[in-house]
Amino acid sequence: MSDEQVTALFHKARAAEYHAIVRGCREVGWQIDRLKSAHRGSVPQVRARLDTLKRELDRVQGIDYLDSPTGKRAKAAWEATAKRLRVLEARPFTGSKRSRGSALPPPGTTWVTRPRPHIDRIASAWLYRCGSLAAPDKDVRNSSVASPPAPLMIKTVSEALSQRRSTS
Repeated sequence: MSDEQVTALFHKARAAEYHAIVRGCREVGWQIDRLKSAHRGSVPQVRARLDTLKRELDRVQGIDYLDSPTGKRAKAAWEATAKRLRVLEARPFTGSKRSRGSALPPPGTTWVTRPRPHIDRIASAWLYRCGSLAAPDKDVRNSSVASPPAPLMIKTVSEALSQRRSTS
């Protein structure tokens, strides 16, 4: 038997094991898709399955002395699946299905409003000036304080604090 034939037989034996790992990665990928779309199932169970696949991949790579090309594909498939699962795990838990589709904040949230609301660079300085940041125990729900004067250009928190001290 020639060296090429021995190598081919060895690669064929490892290929079956690597294909099982790739198939397992596909199944975990489908589970990840189901978790993303329907929020069914458990991420720890998927993580356990992926960890099992990693142990199997490490075992097969440990006996794959001739570096089967299928091994590289199996490792790439496992890494891609692990990356997808890490993204899913990093996603914050949304809680109940009711709050997921709602644009409203949870009950008990305090809203701070002012006349002619708009987004600007001095909003935090305005909040501080109204007293909600200076006195956290104060509950500002609807402020009738006029918008800050136009020439007020505060760029940093330290400038806001110094201006607050100078006006007090």
